[in-house]
Amino acid sequence: MTGSSDFSAQNFGMDQLPPHDRRYDMAAEYIDIVTQLWSSWEPGAIVADRKSGVLIDPEKVHTIDFAGEYYKSRGPLNSGPCPQGRPVIAQAGGSAKGRAIAARYADTIVAHPKGIEGMKDYRNDVRAQMRAFGRDPDSCKILFMAVPVIGETSAEAREKAAMRKVKTAENVDRALAQLGWITNIDFSGHDLDAPVEELTTNGHQSSLAGFIRKAGGKTLREAIVSYSSSPGSLDLVGTPDEVAAQMGEVMQEVGGDGFLFTQGNMSRRSVAEITDGLVPALQQRGLVRKKYGHAMFRDNLLEF
Repeated sequence: MTGSSDFSAQNFGMDQLPPHDRRYDMAAEYIDIVTQLWSSWEPGAIVADRKSGVLIDPEKVHTIDFAGEYYKSRGPLNSGPCPQGRPVIAQAGGSAKGRAIAARYADTIVAHPKGIEGMKDYRNDVRAQMRAFGRDPDSCKILFMAVPVIGETSAEAREKAAMRKVKTAENVDRALAQLGWITNIDFSGHDLDAPVEELTTNGHQSSLAGFIRKAGGKTLREAIVSYSSSPGSLDLVGTPDEVAAQMGEVMQEVGGDGFLFTQGNMSRRSVAEITDGLVPALQQRGLVRKKYGHAMFRDNLLEF
């Protein structure tokens, strides 16, 4: 994507993760350089005239001569211009630095705050920062993580949710390994039946903060079961129509742009429960469109 043979980055070594805030400084500089590369071709640069034999107008292709603290490139982009101008920038981070990067650059954000109040606070903070950067807050869509538990009846859905908690309790080591991978913390030496101790990380800070908030005074075993068996921003449990109603009510209160569905155990059945059950229920309530109105992803993203 950067498209230049003289592109380079500072090497920190495979076994050493740069400090958390520095990683975001690196990300900001990276976005700066690729944005300039995406703009190194002017509209109409590709002539493709068979009669004259001209493929590219060299007057419309420019070097960027970028030299930053972490990256450098002479440019231009070596793959030509993107049909949509530049790709959509998606960001997923909840720390202070992560929110600032999102507010400055992102077209869409995958957010994972817990609970309605957390979702509202997150959205209000990012939109306020976007205004401070001179951006229209409506030019970035904030999508909250959703892991709906759907059943043909309310009772079946509740039973599925309970079983997910039981399965998590049976696989505590796996759940802790997954959290450890995200947060860069090795939980293998921690006492499962002792209260969650003070934890710090150079990894994903918002995930750790969410885990600690949910833990309260629980033991590590209890905390990871509670955290991992409720992986979305909030619990969505019920029939397709009940979950659609819950999602609509939450968006009304939060004022958000939507949800990003994810599934812990992906299967054809879990996909069908969304596509054939929940989506039609959402469409019936006018919460999901029935067709796309534009050719490009960014336009469709911002339209709804």
